[in-house]
Amino acid sequence: MRPRDFSDDLRRMLREGATLDTALEALRAGGASIVESIVSVRSVRSCELVEAKRLVHASPVWSDVMTQN
Repeated sequence: MRPRDFSDDLRRMLREGATLDTALEALRAGGASIVESIVSVRSVRSCELVEAKRLVHASPVWSDVMTQN
């Protein structure tokens, strides 16, 4: 199953002034998985996968998932 693309939503929220954490929180509330969030950050920020992972993993939005690993 391919991840859904939330990059347009993320791009819009950031353009409207949301912080990355606030935007990630909205994506998660809207059903985005951690993988979909990483893919979206990578697309919007035009960064390497490792940087997108770092940004999402460091976000308090996903801290509950990261503490389980």
